Amino acid sequence: MASTCRVSVSLLSITLFSFLISPASSQHEHPLDPLTPEEFSLIRHAVMRSYGASSENVTFHYVGLDEPDKPLIYSWMLNQTDKIPPPRRASVVLRFHEQTHELIVDLSSHRPSIVSKEVYNGNGFPMLTLEEQTAASDLPRTHDQFIRSIGKRGLNMSCWKLIQRKHKLFVVIRTSM
Repeated sequence: MASTCRVSVSLLSITLFSFLISPASSQHEHPLDPLTPEEFSLIRHAVMRSYGASSENVTFHYVGLDEPDKPLIYSWMLNQTDKIPPPRRASVVLRFHEQTHELIVDLSSHRPSIVSKEVYNGNGFPMLTLEEQTAASDLPRTHDQFIRSIGKRGLNMSCWKLIQRKHKLFVVIRTSM
């Protein structure tokens, strides 16, 4: 029993030590590995540095891996002598000054930078954030025309309650029957 405990402790120590001295998590086994928490932090810093903005002015709507082209991945997979993977990049959609921006952030260097920056002018809008959804839910209850139309239908707006459970917002409407 004691020898089993010593072996377990030794294996645990070796595993912990190898984890601590292993290369940084920015080195990936495969080019399609998901972004790490460290990379998300680097992306945020690169964007804030580029826009010179505070976090109140920039709203991130999407951050994900910008996948390399398939021929580049196939070439990397076939060439076993060259272990350098294709460059890692992130695709970012954010709102800044009431405009939607689409960015590509290069994560390959020690100081990530934005390599592509475009303002989106097409149809549609990125998904609403929780704060925007809350504001959109609250807005009709401050609009006189909406309040009158609810009254014409025989509904009492004082019966509306906002219930917040675990970051989800529910609007409960009771009607008298």
